[in-house]
Amino acid sequence: MKTIKLFYTILITFLCNTHPVQAQQIYIPPDSNWISPMHTSCMGKIVSTEHEQLVSYFTVDIVCYFIDTTSIDSMLWKLPEGWSITLSNDSIMPVYIMNDSLVLSFTVSIPDTGNLPFYPQYVELKLLSNKQDSNFQVVTIAGKVYFTPYNSIEIWSLEDFYNLKRYWLEEDTIDRQRIYIPRDSIPLSDLTDPSLYERDSATWDHWWIDNFREIEVEGLAYTILMSPVPFDSLEYYYDIYDIDNIDTSAPMQKSGNIFTGIISGRLTANIENDLKSYASISEIGLAGLRVCLLDKDGLFYENYGETYTDEDGYFQIPYVKTQTVLEGEKVELYIRVFSETNSSYTVQSRNFWGVYKSDFYVGKCDQGAGAITKNIKITTDKADGFRATHWVRKGIKYFYDQNVSCMSGGLKIKINCLGSYANVYTGQPTLHIETGDGGHENTVYHEFGHYTMYRLQKNNMLIPYGRNGVNLHSWTSENTGLLAWIEGWASAMQMILDAAHWQEDNEYGLDEAKYSFENLEIFSNINNGFRSEYHIALAIYDLWDGPNKGLPGRIPYFNIHGWNDSEIETKLPYSYYSWKSNDDIELTFAQICAPLQTITIYSDLDSLRNIGHYYRKLISQFSDCELISDINRTFRENRVLWNISEYEKGWNLGNLHLDYSFQNVTVNENGYFYQAEIDGYPINLLWYNWDDIYSINSLNEDNINKNIIINNTSISPCILKDNYWLGIYEENVVDRSTNLILSGEFHTCGENEIIAKNGDVEIKDGSLTVNKNSLLQINLHGELNINNASLRIASGGTLYLKNGSYTILSNHSSIIIEEGGYICVEDGAIINLYDANSKIELLGGALHGLNPILEISSTQCQSVCDYPTDGDGVVICKCIPYTLETLIISSNCSYIGSNHIILNELIIENNATATFTNSTLYFYKNAIVTILPGGKLIIDGGTLTNACNGELWQGIFVEGDPFDSTQSESLQGMVELKNGATIENAVCAINVGLRRLGANSQMCVLGGGIVKASNASFINNLKAVEFGPYHRHTIVRTVPLTRNASSFTDCNFTVNNNA
Repeated sequence: MKTIKLFYTILITFLCNTHPVQAQQIYIPPDSNWISPMHTSCMGKIVSTEHEQLVSYFTVDIVCYFIDTTSIDSMLWKLPEGWSITLSNDSIMPVYIMNDSLVLSFTVSIPDTGNLPFYPQYVELKLLSNKQDSNFQVVTIAGKVYFTPYNSIEIWSLEDFYNLKRYWLEEDTIDRQRIYIPRDSIPLSDLTDPSLYERDSATWDHWWIDNFREIEVEGLAYTILMSPVPFDSLEYYYDIYDIDNIDTSAPMQKSGNIFTGIISGRLTANIENDLKSYASISEIGLAGLRVCLLDKDGLFYENYGETYTDEDGYFQIPYVKTQTVLEGEKVELYIRVFSETNSSYTVQSRNFWGVYKSDFYVGKCDQGAGAITKNIKITTDKADGFRATHWVRKGIKYFYDQNVSCMSGGLKIKINCLGSYANVYTGQPTLHIETGDGGHENTVYHEFGHYTMYRLQKNNMLIPYGRNGVNLHSWTSENTGLLAWIEGWASAMQMILDAAHWQEDNEYGLDEAKYSFENLEIFSNINNGFRSEYHIALAIYDLWDGPNKGLPGRIPYFNIHGWNDSEIETKLPYSYYSWKSNDDIELTFAQICAPLQTITIYSDLDSLRNIGHYYRKLISQFSDCELISDINRTFRENRVLWNISEYEKGWNLGNLHLDYSFQNVTVNENGYFYQAEIDGYPINLLWYNWDDIYSINSLNEDNINKNIIINNTSISPCILKDNYWLGIYEENVVDRSTNLILSGEFHTCGENEIIAKNGDVEIKDGSLTVNKNSLLQINLHGELNINNASLRIASGGTLYLKNGSYTILSNHSSIIIEEGGYICVEDGAIINLYDANSKIELLGGALHGLNPILEISSTQCQSVCDYPTDGDGVVICKCIPYTLETLIISSNCSYIGSNHIILNELIIENNATATFTNSTLYFYKNAIVTILPGGKLIIDGGTLTNACNGELWQGIFVEGDPFDSTQSESLQGMVELKNGATIENAVCAINVGLRRLGANSQMCVLGGGIVKASNASFINNLKAVEFGPYHRHTIVRTVPLTRNASSFTDCNFTVNNNA
């Protein structure tokens, strides 16, 4: 390897004899004004300055800009060891308001000017500010102090520091000494317009474009960047081989040396774990970043090979390289890592003069170096660029993996900025990351979320006008509907990507402020969920999460379910909403993104400027009414509602509507945004005024009687998917009456509710079917009026008639409770079956009580079969509503005078004895009693009978042990009937030594089992008792016994007409 060290006498153009570094010395893009949607109320940066004399104390100035009413609470400096700092000016006011600015002047003291560091030193101020909504913010202001070899002190903001035409050397193991260098001996960079060195998707793989030549000057902590040249150019060739110095008269040189080897390693970086007080993972592998193996030749690094890190940060670069004899017997290898991806992702973190890069010395290697391991950890203040590129690439990859391929076009990341924000409005889309924010995945994913909206909308984006400017918004407060939608989407992407990649750092579910995005938190400043970015984000996140997303059963470190918001748990010292219904919805990521992909031109954005627009576009993808209802329920459960407080009181739904009971509400919005200069100083406020229209379910907003009349003239049923809370009454508080009148055929769909709180539900000239997980509830001040119509409660549906409610059926009307349907009639409910042709009928399998999935309960549910009614109609119960699906008895227990209605099975397990005294057990058609070997059932008086008129039940199955020839009671199943016990209306009352196979009638012959019946009755059974083959052989006191141990004494076997 040949190193050229140059010493030029050239007039310098940067770092002249002035104190503030002038603007023209840092390249300013032509579009210097741009929309700057910063998220903080205070910004600041170090004023880049040069002090001409090398002294032990110097000043550092920081300028702060205020975007909202803010007070400065405290300041914390991070300085090199031995340094100290004091505030020089005492001009801090108690409160600053929008457009205020403040210059803080500090005096820095260093211990020894005779022993100064060779490399620039990192300094950082954390400014803790208090916003007007009482939420603290930490603003990080960082910079570098460089003691030049010509004895001056340069002070740079971190952003300016990396925008210089310099490549700052890494602090490696090479011993570098400070030496004096005259200022005018330092070469001048020939770089001009940085746009010449930017690659787009078409030139992404042309790396020579920004592979700058570097002039190294001994004693400088940086190399001077010079314009790049193509790898195949003569200039590049001349520089590497120094052709001008080759002696052409000398004998021909040998062909050269061949160098081979493999360099392997892992690229990592530390992160600020969002749950750093809990989670232990603070180092991650950086995926998809470019890694090059280099040998320094002249002004260039000769490329020995390159690759990209895999998903865990590992890389391997084999090399085979021929060097001329002139280049020596060894190669001096470096690893250079770049903050950029390959052309599939086109992501770069860069300053004005190219991507961030870091060099790591491998060593001097011989020709057959073999395998060398070089693990690399990015620890410098450039790490934000590498981490942010890693996370953005993972975000884009997730889109690709989920078949959402709209992220092409390139994305630039700038670090060390004034605030973190996304700019997709001017030039190339750029994420601006504040110093330190690149270590937080949630911040990067959030800003990336804005970029995804821009790409999904075919490179179109609305300006997010906010109540107090774009910058002032938070999860804890409301804003304009437009800003809430745009920020809500970005936060949803943050939540989704954090959860999708939870295994990287073993955490998700909370952001770094410990705000939850798994369970909805309560924020007192939010009452309109349409204007809350937090509520909107959680609704979109809950549409995504579910059992198929690879999430754990519990969020790491917390007793929070991994995705099911229906669970009520205690979690941290916060208040949470849990879902009132079942959290069982899960959409694909592509389905969630689809509404944004309907935007093709800028004018289309008017159709997607608030959450209501997104919701309408989302449900328009689907025809399944149950899924549509689930989507609506997800927004409702996350309180994306017009008036959250009224919803919580049970007064008014206020949700984004699905059906017919809605009204359009117009909201006049006012918002503004900043246009900002390059340093972020606000120079202009632009205002905008517009109207947002929301279609909301608003049944009870008016204090007047309201009739909602829905006529369906079609022969096909009209589907009701929304909730209907009809009226509200609280004595001396509120009295709002609403009636729902349904004419024609109607079905419910989804977990929706029709609740007459202070009003009527009238069904006339048709029917209403309450389907699975739907609820029809009539309260004290409500009425159910069925006129020439039928009400059917299908399987999983529920009819709940509360105490004091009034129900009337007239003109040949009926209520039919189907198999699996629920009915609860509380004591005190009034039922009027007005005419003789009106009826309530419970079909076989109808259920007594409330569907558990509704998470409502009542201790007053009465059996409608025995409930007193008015009028001339009848109640027909084919089956007694069952109380138990299956009863399993695993230990000794007794029941006295109890009644049980069993749907499936009563099981007596081994070593358990169940005694039923004067009790009645009812069994459905396919129900059985199973007594396992060693189990015992005693029926002491009482009856086992059928629960459904005209349908036999299956009977008792006493299982035995055919290998026990003693027929011991401890090894055989046993049933004992005594004192008038009765088994009736069974297919076979007792099956001994037989086992029923499933729901069919096939039997498995086992043998064994014992029956002892005394003073018992077998009535109207197709078969009273059946024994399977079994041979007993035992000896008692030398007497062999072969007779079966079963016995029947004084028993009646009867068949009559009462079955």
